[in-house]
Amino acid sequence: DLVGFIGLGGIYELHSRFMAHLHQKGIDVFLQQLVLGDTQALRESRSPSILLRRDGEIGRHLPPVLLLHGTGDKIVPPDQSEGFCQELLKSRVSVRLLFHEDQGHNDPVIHSPLMSNHETVEAIILSIHEWTSGQKINDGRLLPDDSDNMNTIFPESCRAQLAALPTWPRTPEPVIQIARFLTPF
Repeated sequence: DLVGFIGLGGIYELHSRFMAHLHQKGIDVFLQQLVLGDTQALRESRSPSILLRRDGEIGRHLPPVLLLHGTGDKIVPPDQSEGFCQELLKSRVSVRLLFHEDQGHNDPVIHSPLMSNHETVEAIILSIHEWTSGQKINDGRLLPDDSDNMNTIFPESCRAQLAALPTWPRTPEPVIQIARFLTPF
């Protein structure tokens, strides 16, 4: 059984506007069609937002959802997560959508952890705790300067996991800034 679904900067609707966006970013149309489908009908059959829009009953079979997206994502626009969130809500699926300001597509899993920014990891740990225990937790986020108050914010079962996260940047910030500039994502 699935206890939840976590979407990190995901593609949830393969509409022509998104395909044109990918082409502008340098992703060849042939490669798009090879990977995503060579007809609009095939791409729609692979688009979670469209499937939910066509049959809201699908939502009854879905676990709770956590969607995370950087507002600075150059490859997958944040409106992909916004649109999917709306379709999930219409289908009465429990969903939480968190945007990370100015973060790009790679930031939640590469750049931010290297800088000891653990917003994404914290949201995931808390959501998994919520899904498996049934215990609601504030809005799923620890404020950056609240680590001293961890005992009041987080349940005991999460504290050890969160305390194990590094608290110092493991990569100098100028290196991360250069990587963010150079990455196409």
